[in-house]
Amino acid sequence: MAKPDVSIWRCVSASVMGTSHVTQKLPCQDAHAVLILDSGVLIVAVADGAGSAKRSQEGSRCAVDTSTEYLAKRLQDAKPQTADDCEALLEDALSNARKALQSLAPGEQFGDVATTLLLTIITDHWLSTIQVGDGAVVCRLVSGALRVLSQLGQSEYINETTFLTSSDYLKHLHRASLPSNEVSGLAMLSDGIGLLALRYSDNTAHEPFFLTMFDFAEKPDSTRTELEEFLQSARVCERTDDDKTLVLAVRNDIH
Repeated sequence: MAKPDVSIWRCVSASVMGTSHVTQKLPCQDAHAVLILDSGVLIVAVADGAGSAKRSQEGSRCAVDTSTEYLAKRLQDAKPQTADDCEALLEDALSNARKALQSLAPGEQFGDVATTLLLTIITDHWLSTIQVGDGAVVCRLVSGALRVLSQLGQSEYINETTFLTSSDYLKHLHRASLPSNEVSGLAMLSDGIGLLALRYSDNTAHEPFFLTMFDFAEKPDSTRTELEEFLQSARVCERTDDDKTLVLAVRNDIH
């Protein structure tokens, strides 16, 4: 069997500080990580640290790093064959990330590293995602249609969401899968740009936003710096003062 083309995915991603954090002299509490394995499997994590947590920037960074490293190690050994297998693996990665957070901030300090976490893997057979807290996962299908795989949750309400540090986080997990051969693009974002990207009334994607973003990602010379400049632009910041993360991935083999 031929080895998969590791260049099948082109990714552009950025996390930037919101204007409110600049004013308050707070660090960026968003974090993300993107890995493309030698097998061609894509792994993406996005985390948004709780604004009220003392060390949320450490929590979000720890969550994305430990979860993607865990998934990379597990996926080196064997590829999950079913959607249920993929979702079970993602839940294991969440559990592993939570343990890492407990080590980072043990006991009563645990809430100091509160963070959300979105994880997505794309294998030869499946795109699967799992969600704790707010943020969004949007797929562009081969047909060109957009599909929101994430749960609307409580993104419209300030400081009302579930965190990976929450004792009942397992009760609030949201999972979704679809065949990966139906997908031509993936976008993952923190709730900082939800107002630009999503219609909360019916949890659907704002088509002009994603058409522009996917077109940008497909350009061979598009860069992280350009994406950062867009997320920090006046037209974006006048809509949201929160930290913002956007990860874009497009397939190179079906255009």
